[in-house]
This record gives sequence, C-alpha cells and structure tokens, in this order.
Amino acid sequence: MLNQQASNSNRNGSYRQIVNANKTSLVPGDSIVISYYVSGYGYIDFTSAKTFFSSSAEILDTKKSYLLADFKPLSNNRYVYGGVEVPMDNKMLTILSASMVSAENGRLLVTYFDDFIFEDRPYVMPNKDNRDLLNVDLSQKALIHSESTLGVKGEEKFLAPMTYKIKLKEDTEPGEYYFTYVMTYFNGNSWENDRVELKIKVQHWYERHNNFIQYMALIIAVLTIITLIKPSIKVINQSAVIIIQKVKYLWPKRTKK
Repeated sequence: MLNQQASNSNRNGSYRQIVNANKTSLVPGDSIVISYYVSGYGYIDFTSAKTFFSSSAEILDTKKSYLLADFKPLSNNRYVYGGVEVPMDNKMLTILSASMVSAENGRLLVTYFDDFIFEDRPYVMPNKDNRDLLNVDLSQKALIHSESTLGVKGEEKFLAPMTYKIKLKEDTEPGEYYFTYVMTYFNGNSWENDRVELKIKVQHWYERHNNFIQYMALIIAVLTIITLIKPSIKVINQSAVIIIQKVKYLWPKRTKK
C-alpha cells in the first residue's frame, strides 16, 4: 500500500522518467554517472513497475559497470539510497519495487513512490541544490521519494534513487550512441510506459585534442605568413640598394674650394 496523502492520490497514477548524466562527451575507456529519477503521482503498482535499460551498442565494460539501487538502512530508523550494487550489462531489467520493511513486525515502511515527509526525516534533503525548500511542509507538495536525492551530510554521499555507474570499453569506436530507458507500470486502470533516450558521444582523437590542434594550426599559419613575406622583404631590400646606388651616381660631386 502506497503512502501518498496529497489530493487525488487515489486516482490513476501518471509517471515519467528523468535521467541526468554528469557528462555526455566521452573518450574510449571513460566513465559516466547517470542519476535516475521517476516523477509523478497517483496510484502505481510498485511491485510490478520496472525499467528496462538498453545500450545502442555493446560498449559497456560489464566488469566495471554497476547499478546502485534500493534503500540502505542506517541507525535510528534512517536510510539513504544505494543499498544494493548490481553488475550491469548492455541490456538489463530493474524492478522498481525497492522498499524497506520493519525488522520487528514486517510492516512496509517506505517505497520509491511514497510521499517524502521531510519532518520525519531531518537528515535528508529532497534536493541539495534547493535548500530553500527545507522549511516547507513537503508532505503537502506531493513530493515522492523517487523525485528526491537522499544522503546524510558529512556521512553518506547524496544519491539518486538509482545510479548507473558506467565504464566504456577501451576499444569503443568513436561516434554517437544512445542509452534507452523504458519504464512500464500499472496505474490502477491500464498498463503505461515511458521512454527516455540519453545520447552520448565518444570523441575522435582530434576532438579530444582540439586545443592542441588549434595551437598547432596557429603556429603553422604564422610560419606560413613569415615564409610568404620573406621573399618580398628580400626584393624590397634589393630595390632599395639599386636606388641608393643610382642616386649616388647621379648626385653632383661637390668640389673643394
């Protein structure tokens, strides 16, 4: 049973995926971190909700790529994200049924789609870049866990609900690639899905060394100009010598008195 208390929370749910990468221009063997969120509200069968990840080509180093998901329990009934580390493949399915249950009575404590009630969890931040929200009753704003970033200041790194830590193969060919996410869920009335594509670019060697190439091009251009000007300077010097010689010849000689 979801814990959503805002108006119309019992209506058919509607959800969308949000992915955010720390960078999208990469080199072979490079790493990329993708933060994964789900935004929306209303009924969702979280036990069957799922996300399918697919890379447009076999470019992942599967021995060094992994997914951080689920909740991680801390002391004093606290928790953050990143409780499970799962090895990644170029295609993988993740069930969005992450939850925590009470060790005492087995009661469901929290899921990705529950309201984020800040007053009960003063150790977390819904968004560390929007600190002005901290004094607001977030339970009235229909903010859910899958829209939040969790962590403990000074103790735990702030993480998204799911974090994809991907390392590319060293022999990845330069070009454009896509990471596709398809989320499927039941909203109480029908099955729905949402699709998101993240485009990345693996650079060619000349793109990776663009600044160096620009400097070299500038140096070559300067040397070319100097090479073109030098013969002209020589001709001018020769012409000046001839003129001076003619002036000396034509200039009347002064006689001594």
